[in-house]
Amino acid sequence: MRILKWGIIVTGVAVITAFAAGYFYLRSTLPDYNRSLTLPGVSQEVEIIRDSFGMAHIRAVDDADGYFAMGTVAYPDYPPLLWSEIISVG
Repeated sequence: MRILKWGIIVTGVAVITAFAAGYFYLRSTLPDYNRSLTLPGVSQEVEIIRDSFGMAHIRAVDDADGYFAMGTVAYPDYPPLLWSEIISVG
């Protein structure tokens, strides 16, 4: 009975530790939305604002800069897709 009790306690602590480690690892992989970037290829200033749901709102002076910003905003969500296309073309 004593071994069963210690086994349950050790298993519970292991499960809680695994969930905590997984949470903090996944939290560390989120992109930082509160930063400023200077990227080559943009001719004028582009403003990207994220709302409370994480949706990007892009304000650009011309269409080319707006499309460039759309690609920059969408990339963190789909890097495996992008790399698979690069590898299949190359």
